Amino acid sequence: MSPSRMIFISVLVATMGALAFGYDTGVISGALPFMALDASQGGLGLNPVSEGLVASALIFGGAKGIGRAVALEWARRGARLAIADLDEDAAKATAADIAAQGGEAVALAANVLSDESIAATASAAENAFGPVDIVMNNVGAMLNGHPEDIPYAEWQRIMDLNYLAAVRGCKHFLPQFLARGSGHIVTTASFAGLYPYAAS
Repeated sequence: MSPSRMIFISVLVATMGALAFGYDTGVISGALPFMALDASQGGLGLNPVSEGLVASALIFGGAKGIGRAVALEWARRGARLAIADLDEDAAKATAADIAAQGGEAVALAANVLSDESIAATASAAENAFGPVDIVMNNVGAMLNGHPEDIPYAEWQRIMDLNYLAAVRGCKHFLPQFLARGSGHIVTTASFAGLYPYAAS
C-alpha cells in the first residue's frame, strides 16, 4: 500500500505530548512527541493541517477548551471547520470567532452518544464544505468520588462518553477514508485522562 493510501490516527494528550500511529494494513509505526505522520509528505509533519492547506475538518466537542483551541489554530492554517457540540450556542460562538478572523466555520448540534446524531452531523458538515478530511473526537468527562460510591450507571455513562463516542466517530468515518485513500482521525484526551476514573 502506498503512503498516499495510509490513514493516520493521532492520539493527543494535552501537556503530555502526542503519539502518532500510522494505519496501514494494521501496522503501527512512529511515536514522537508533538508530531503526526503526514502521508502526503511521505514523512513527519507537525499537524494534519499544514500551513496554507485547504482542508475540511469536523471537530466533535469543538466549542470549548482543547477543541476550540484546535479549531482556531486549524482555521488560522486555512482549514474549513465544522464545530460540533452538544452546546450549540458555544459552537456558534466559536464559529463566529473563526469567521471574525477571516476563516470559514459552521456550528452544528451533536450528541456523540447517538450514532444517528453523528451521521447527521457528518452529513451537515459535508453539505457545508464537501468531504471531511479530518475528524477529531474530542468529547469526554470524568467521575469524582470514591469508586464504591459511584453508581454503576455512571460507570456506564463515562465509558460511553469517553470511549464509545470516539469509537462511533471512527466507525463512521474510517470506511470513507479507506475507500478514498486519505483522511485523518484525531482522538484527544486531556490531563484528566491520567486520573483512574477518567482513564476510559
